[in-house]
Amino acid sequence: MSKLFNDVEPGDLIKAIWWNQVVHTINSFDDRISALEQSAISVGKPVINPLPPGPWHVGDVLTITGQNLGPVQFTVVTIGTGTVNQFAPGSSDTSLIFTIPTLFVANGGTALLLTVQTPQGSATTSIIVFPAQATVPNGLLVLSPPTQSPTGTLGTGTFTFTFTFTANINIQETFNVAAAVDVGWAAIYVDGAGNPISHSQLTITPTSTATPVSVTVPIKVTIPASPAPVGQLSLVITSQRNASLTKGAGPFPLTIGGQGPVTNPTIQPSLAFPVGSPNYDGTNVLVVAGTTVLVPFNCIIVNPGTYNVKVIQPTSNPGNLWTVALLAPTPQPPTGNAGTIIVNSANTNVTALAASVGSLAGAAPSSFTFRIELASNTTIATELPVPIKL
Repeated sequence: MSKLFNDVEPGDLIKAIWWNQVVHTINSFDDRISALEQSAISVGKPVINPLPPGPWHVGDVLTITGQNLGPVQFTVVTIGTGTVNQFAPGSSDTSLIFTIPTLFVANGGTALLLTVQTPQGSATTSIIVFPAQATVPNGLLVLSPPTQSPTGTLGTGTFTFTFTFTANINIQETFNVAAAVDVGWAAIYVDGAGNPISHSQLTITPTSTATPVSVTVPIKVTIPASPAPVGQLSLVITSQRNASLTKGAGPFPLTIGGQGPVTNPTIQPSLAFPVGSPNYDGTNVLVVAGTTVLVPFNCIIVNPGTYNVKVIQPTSNPGNLWTVALLAPTPQPPTGNAGTIIVNSANTNVTALAASVGSLAGAAPSSFTFRIELASNTTIATELPVPIKL
């Protein structure tokens, strides 16, 4: 092969014409390399391999594999009426990585044609696309009062108080579980064998948005020797991704030498504020000074029968700045705080239950009690403490 350039000797003068020859030669090599690279790919029509198993949603990242899918800068993918011409790093002649664009699809999914178009031709396959998945959990939470085990008088030792947590939410979510007794007694979330739950968390996986999921939440409380006469047990369960999705229960008084919370699994009352209510923060009923707030309740009653519904006034109400009254059922007498409901079917969710709470400026945080009892046997009862504050 003949030389393109003569050897340079020490002291020789480098002329512009020689340097330009060097530059032109390098550019020529670069052009030849680019041409070889282009000829090495996309020599035929594109071929799409079977798509990865779904389901696929608007906004998901999809990877298509196959052959002759490039050059990427000249490739266009269409899904239904959506177009994609920007691909993620790592895309190549054999792999296209992109986000499924915004599309109008049915809740149950819509079958669409997916086409890869390159300068050499096109290939088409089918895909079922579902609406974009929610990323923030929302829904309704219910936290029923706890049952005590072992039953009987409270004293030094360990007792388990089992709450029932019911969630009707749109997507799977993990919740933080925080239990406490105000006088410092240990209160931890445990499994059925009494072992602490890792990170004190629980996960709810909905089967559908129309079907609530219920789980038990056992809280093991250790009462020390020479304890305070009364401890107040509270439980708060909070969504990790949506702090407003929070449900609290309590405080439930635990009286040494007495019984624990008044609860019966056949009577399960709960607060029924709508999501986002300005009068409820997930634990407390919020009442602006000088106003009155309606407090709604639901109650699942397992057994048919006649039940008494009562409102028990706050145990701490300095200056009588709180006013609490039963609204529904209609109290008898009208100025009283007790009424009656009749349940005709098993497992009835009674919704026509409400109280009113009024406040004056300076009212200290307190709580009242909502009680439902079987009229023929008033020991079958559940009391729901309702924290209130300005």
